[in-house]
Amino acid sequence: MADSSNDWGVSTVAGNLFDGIAPFDFDDGSGSSYSVGYPDVIEPASGAASVPVLEYSAGVTAAVASANVVVFGFPFETINQQSARDEIMQRVLRSLAPSYTGINPNPPSGGSTGGSDGDDDSGCAVGASGVAPVLIGLFALLAWRRRR
Repeated sequence: MADSSNDWGVSTVAGNLFDGIAPFDFDDGSGSSYSVGYPDVIEPASGAASVPVLEYSAGVTAAVASANVVVFGFPFETINQQSARDEIMQRVLRSLAPSYTGINPNPPSGGSTGGSDGDDDSGCAVGASGVAPVLIGLFALLAWRRRR
């Protein structure tokens, strides 16, 4: 583990959650979000069920995942390539909230009605059984970031 990888290029670890996503980079100050000054090198805790799922170009771990949580060593929103950002979020949501149905590429005009049962064709519904893992993951991420 390290406070900074000094690396803004990321690729997937074969055979895991993000396998098959093309290598991408995140904002080093030249992108459209904000500069990530110190991308963290992280690794699964000893004996943990989590595994590395992303790595920096130097081969050190950039993200880990388990059945209930995904942790990035950099701010997710700073991924420069929208296609990578979209695909990563889709896979995280499908992993943590199995009832997530995906994004409807042709949403009805006027946007979603906000119905939680998915009957509005928004394609973004998550049933109540799928919300708990998402909330647990969010709280775990916030607790981890706060300890820093």
